[in-house]
Amino acid sequence: MKTARRWRIAGAAAVLAVGSTALAGCSGPTYDDASEIVPSFAGEQAAKDHLPEPADTFIPEDMDPAKTRLVGQSADLQYFAAPLGDEEICLIPVNGQGDATMMGCTSVDGFGGLRVANGDKTEEAWLVATSEAQEILSGVDQSQWEQKSPNLLVKNAPE
Repeated sequence: MKTARRWRIAGAAAVLAVGSTALAGCSGPTYDDASEIVPSFAGEQAAKDHLPEPADTFIPEDMDPAKTRLVGQSADLQYFAAPLGDEEICLIPVNGQGDATMMGCTSVDGFGGLRVANGDKTEEAWLVATSEAQEILSGVDQSQWEQKSPNLLVKNAPE
């Protein structure tokens, strides 16, 4: 299995890309295209899917800004997903001022989820395939993790 991992971080943050075999302990589904993970990639980009300024300047040059999709939000952050070429998928958290301070990417092939956390680890987001979200959610502490959309789970640190 080919596993590519890439992240871009401005400031302290954590990124974890998990292959499906590592996550489940066995061979999981395989994906040929990012739209099999985030189905909205197959459709047109809606106005809400556009990265706000200045976050749109944060993404790498080889990422098409017309392919970003808003996959969910928490009280403090909006989470955008985007394919990076044909082989990677990325998760970009954006704060209320429109700033992106980190981005995590992983391979589409062998995708088992992509997790990012802010620097103080008070919030963690987990991009999951729509087809696997319920199974993954059933295997975590649901008092900490909340499904924000078909593709996004968010964990807030206990106060």
